[in-house]
Amino acid sequence: MSQRDAHVPTLRHKVAAERQRIVLAGRYASARPAPSHRRASPRPERSPPSRSTARVVMTARSFPIAQRARPETRTIGTTLLIAAALVSRASRARGADLVEPNVARSVSNVLTETLVVEEYTYATTTPSVFSFKTRGYFGATADASTAADQTLSDLKIGPTLKFAAGDRVNILLDNKLEPNTDSVVMNTYHTPGTTNLHMHGLHISAYDPHDNVLIKVEPGSTRQYAYDIIADHAAGTHWYHAHAHGSTALQVGGGLVGVIIVEDGSDEIPAEYQNLDEKVMMIQYMQFEDVRRIAATSGMGESHTSSSTASIADMFTTNGQYAPTIKIDQNEWTRLRMVFMALDKVVEFTLGSAAAGLGCEWTLLAKDGIYVDNAPRALTNVYMAPGNRADVLIRCTTVGSFTVDSVGGASGRGPPSKNIATTVGALNFQVVSSASSATTLTPFNAKLPNYLASVTAYAGSGAVESHTLQFSPVAGGGCNVNYDNAGAAAYTAVSLGNIPAGSVQTWSLSGSDRHPFHIHVNPFQLGSVTDTSGLANPYFFMGDWHDVMYVPSGYSIPQVHFHTADFTGKVVAHCHFLNHEDQGCMGFWEITGDNGTVVSDLAARAMTTVVSPPPSPSSSGTVHVASVARAFALCALATLFAYA
Repeated sequence: MSQRDAHVPTLRHKVAAERQRIVLAGRYASARPAPSHRRASPRPERSPPSRSTARVVMTARSFPIAQRARPETRTIGTTLLIAAALVSRASRARGADLVEPNVARSVSNVLTETLVVEEYTYATTTPSVFSFKTRGYFGATADASTAADQTLSDLKIGPTLKFAAGDRVNILLDNKLEPNTDSVVMNTYHTPGTTNLHMHGLHISAYDPHDNVLIKVEPGSTRQYAYDIIADHAAGTHWYHAHAHGSTALQVGGGLVGVIIVEDGSDEIPAEYQNLDEKVMMIQYMQFEDVRRIAATSGMGESHTSSSTASIADMFTTNGQYAPTIKIDQNEWTRLRMVFMALDKVVEFTLGSAAAGLGCEWTLLAKDGIYVDNAPRALTNVYMAPGNRADVLIRCTTVGSFTVDSVGGASGRGPPSKNIATTVGALNFQVVSSASSATTLTPFNAKLPNYLASVTAYAGSGAVESHTLQFSPVAGGGCNVNYDNAGAAAYTAVSLGNIPAGSVQTWSLSGSDRHPFHIHVNPFQLGSVTDTSGLANPYFFMGDWHDVMYVPSGYSIPQVHFHTADFTGKVVAHCHFLNHEDQGCMGFWEITGDNGTVVSDLAARAMTTVVSPPPSPSSSGTVHVASVARAFALCALATLFAYA
């Protein structure tokens, strides 16, 4: 079998996928009753945003899976489009209000959408005059129909996919990119017209027709994806993007992305949090020139992006807009669902002095789509690598404006070449007058399913395995994968080993302070954390859940733990600097055994409120070096006084 054909589904894979679907559907429909209504008191639907072709799309189709009841506002027949007023596509100047992407939402437990992948030109006059030729997701129902290679004044973000645990999500991927003029050369930039779809962060099967990122959707073809979301899937903020090896950096670095929201059930978090205003924020640090160079070296030479304006300066965009104004109400907590993407840069957001002058504070609710313990957690800075998510609550007591800046350059906590030093297009907030008075939110521990049961100190009867994974540096700044000290090697399309389903895994990582570690299917917990950051409120604690981890300076996180729950098949791990992944810093493993297998002595937990949260949530095993030093100093002083 050639490398090009190595991942074509065989009959064995198709049979395994169907068996997995049947086992999981039966298991979760019978053994795990579906959660109750989404909200006891549904929040009224907000008016759709004032954006060209903005609309909320609700679709339904009969499908025999575990059902979750919905409020009346969502059970609206077979297909319902709620159209919004159309506005001009004229370029929005810096400071225009933030506009959220259009929404495709499930109805009667089914979401059906077509994502059309098309080329277009992003042309703007702010912060300078330039045009960038790239690719975007155009929802066939969530967005108006579009002509190929049109010119837009904002980067095109795919429609936000909203659904709940127990839903069926049907996505038809329609690839309308130009035909390739080259062939596959493993671990190089190649076949720029080839794509596929990755549902980043979801706990779902890697078999077809689910989240199989090892298949390719060629130009001019379509592929039907069908995702059975398990009935106890945790709520959270995730995202989707292209993942075809060899064209991932070009496509995702150019903005081929969209947001996923698995909605909260009424028993997952307290009602007061479900009724908060929220902002969906796809934050992209656009490295235009780097992406243009990748296009120019892709195969025999890509002719679309490579013909963009040369030497465009890097900048932030939010929901495809340059420097929009994010409005929040005075005294009211607002939930920011932040997704961060860059080609190979990291960001550290800080509120700064202007925000402090307005009485602003923010707290951490979730990381990588999973609620932190004792939420909301006190927060100083938000640290994000490409692919990370952060759900943050923000509140200001005084009317005014401020900017959330990126701590970059020499002040940043990553390698200087990877820190974002610019604030061009960063997050601009405006606090608007409100009659509301400030309120205090109740701390809580969210409901978590079996697959998110803590395994940092597991001592049960299940299988336990320990492995090592090193991202070994290579010339040019990339990396190769060295698993269990078998030797560093670039991606070969051959499995790196077997992992049993229903096991507890402890992986010792090295190189993740230079290359973000990402794994599909199963998120992981941070092991012991050593903190020398000096931050009043550290960002990383032992037991936090992630699916992308980039260890900044000031922290040591040598191990991660996870539970291979529910799904067998290929699980992919790679560096989430996507240019490094395209060039070979990637591997996959086979999870073997029976579908639906879990560690039997791990239990789900119910949501609870916390009367008196500890000052350092999940801090068992987290060593705060500054605190230790202070303790030693106090002991020394006490000793001196005792002998004085």
